[in-house]
Amino acid sequence: MSVSLRRFSASYYARVRWREHRRSREIAISLNTMNKKVALDRLQEVKMWESQIREGEISFSFSKDKIVPKTLNQLVQEYLKARKEDPYNPLRSSTLRLYEDNLLSWLNHDKP
Repeated sequence: MSVSLRRFSASYYARVRWREHRRSREIAISLNTMNKKVALDRLQEVKMWESQIREGEISFSFSKDKIVPKTLNQLVQEYLKARKEDPYNPLRSSTLRLYEDNLLSWLNHDKP
């Protein structure tokens, strides 16, 4: 496994690479900084947790992302609300009604 510092746009990322079943795997972890000195400090924290990163079991103190568990019903409602309020891609009311009917019937399919 190897960890390196990469810059994409204005932010720095830690690039973690390893081989798994003869295939190369890679993950980019945002270091949430534009300062190289801060990025190098955070890269050391990423290096400490290399094996846990590979297993997908770690989050970092500098990470802004918080994983919030949601139900499928909540996600469908959020999607429908976002589509209704999207000013850049407006949909007709009949299209929104079709989306809603289809998604809700899909959610209720497993229920007797």
